[in-house]
Amino acid sequence: MNKNIFPARTFSFRACRFLAAIVSIANSARAQLVLWEAFNDYRPTVGVTSYNATGYDMRIAGDGGILKNIATGVDLPVSLEVVVEGNGTPDDFGTLSPLNTNSPAYLFFRGKVDTSNTGLPGIRASLETRLILKFNNLDPAKRYNFRGTVCRGGGYNDRWSFFSIESTDAYVNAHVDGSNNKNIFTKATFPAGTLETNQVALNTGENKVGSMVGWDNIEPGLDGTFQIAAQQYTNAAPFGNPPAAAASSYGYGFYAIYLAEVAATGNLRITENPAHQNVPAGTITIFKVVATSPQSITYQWQRSVPGVTNFVNVSGATNASYTTPTLTVADDGIQLRCLVSSGPSAVATSAALLRVDGSIPTVSGILGSINFNSVYVTFSEPMKLDQLAIPANYKLTGGLTITSAIALDPSNARLLTSTQALATRYTLTVTNLQDLAGNKVAANAGDSFASFSLKTN
Repeated sequence: MNKNIFPARTFSFRACRFLAAIVSIANSARAQLVLWEAFNDYRPTVGVTSYNATGYDMRIAGDGGILKNIATGVDLPVSLEVVVEGNGTPDDFGTLSPLNTNSPAYLFFRGKVDTSNTGLPGIRASLETRLILKFNNLDPAKRYNFRGTVCRGGGYNDRWSFFSIESTDAYVNAHVDGSNNKNIFTKATFPAGTLETNQVALNTGENKVGSMVGWDNIEPGLDGTFQIAAQQYTNAAPFGNPPAAAASSYGYGFYAIYLAEVAATGNLRITENPAHQNVPAGTITIFKVVATSPQSITYQWQRSVPGVTNFVNVSGATNASYTTPTLTVADDGIQLRCLVSSGPSAVATSAALLRVDGSIPTVSGILGSINFNSVYVTFSEPMKLDQLAIPANYKLTGGLTITSAIALDPSNARLLTSTQALATRYTLTVTNLQDLAGNKVAANAGDSFASFSLKTN
């Protein structure tokens, strides 16, 4: 049954320049004519979910129905169908924590879907569950954009899901990472995982940062369908321990989705959008687009500055790749896109956000544990997780040895050490560590600290 019983709500999209830049789907492909947009809320709320959004559960086989145009409320020819494969029915859970205010998914779905709602589907690898959202009666002559998100909350860092786009002739990845620790990844961004090129993994257990799964320019099959399948992910991830959740826990399926129909661009296809970049000040970086067409292709890179929505041409930037000049912190927040033309067709890529970081990371805190076998290290800003977990990047005086390094989060690490003496001062030195942009800690960075004592701690 369609649950369109909710009054519309007016709202204003306001956010910091970083999040505003990376969340607007609609901004990512506005050069293509958007024909309609639709939203579905897994567990809608009167007064929060838009009246023109649908409210179908997305958990049990047979759920779903006709989608609605979010602008007009008119029924669309396209329908959503839920298919379940495997043993048993996906669980129904309540959320523990809403998305962070001004996170990408919060801003994107705000006013359309209640992302602090009380329901989300659970999917278990132990039951070989595949929770499939199938879109029917699509126009093979058109293209489609999709976004989806979910957040359980409550610190379930081991609960990951992976999503596969299937039964489509072509698509472009358009996932949005709202985290500092890569809580969403693909085969390209985390090769140590076990994903295929049509898949993306998301930390659905603790996605308060509002990362989003997304694909643009989806070409449905000749039968007018494509589908997205959700499964629990139980292999290597940038953080957490997904295999630990394999036997008794679960991942989660989407609780908020978006689908848009956009005009096709003939035989011109963008197969890879320029990626967001986060780089140190004083360096250059390269943006690139990949496109195909039976005719010759021309390129024109464009840029916009923070607070300005219009893009202007970058002089001389007419190749498939664009190399920036040497960057300064004044360039932080610039967006770049490429206008791609071939024959009668022209389309702009999604906008890529450029972050430029001029801060050198430092050690801002060191604390010895009450058990005399650990040292907790805090950094002044988020660091690269893989480097935080390398014991050789840390040295301690006083004959202490480091047996293990654990990245607790991007700004904190725990070092397991040999036994520390009571109320004794040691010095910690860190090397080979970089912040997310690639700025290195200074040579011999670190500080001294006192091990635990009843008097000083």
